[in-house]
Amino acid sequence: MTNRGKSNAKMKLSELRSKMSKSVDFLKEQVKGLRYGTVTPSLVDTAKVLSHGQMVPLKRLAASSKIKSGISIEPYEPVIVGPVSNALKKAGFKAYVFSRTTVIVSVPPPCGEEKDRIRKRIKVLGEEAKVSVRNIRKKAKREIEDENYSIKAMQLVTNEMIAEIDEIVKAKVESI
Repeated sequence: MTNRGKSNAKMKLSELRSKMSKSVDFLKEQVKGLRYGTVTPSLVDTAKVLSHGQMVPLKRLAASSKIKSGISIEPYEPVIVGPVSNALKKAGFKAYVFSRTTVIVSVPPPCGEEKDRIRKRIKVLGEEAKVSVRNIRKKAKREIEDENYSIKAMQLVTNEMIAEIDEIVKAKVESI
């Protein structure tokens, strides 16, 4: 293999690692919102709200804070209080408009059945992240120039990312 081919393969591996890391980071964001015990404002951050014709994560449209009975959400634009409340209800939260500028999400402590549902959801999110990583590898294999060097290296990167996903899922499931 020429030096140029080796350099090109290493560049592709760094791109591959970067793309796969985005899938892992996305999983981390998703499981951060799944809770057990204490309530955190990040619970609602990933809910999508229709704003100006686009679906936007709530954390970009509003400030959220923990209150005694749940989470208080104050949209930066008061006109989207209704859409925020509706989006949270669609996402399965007990949300209601508290005032013209605030939405409240009521969060009761989880029961045994809900804990099982949360564990299942975490495992599903982990599997989705693994599929994403494997699809990135599959696409990269099609674009590969030097098969012998890169396929083995790609598999090592893929295995590393899958192991990281498994660790994230295991840690979150055990915390419930």
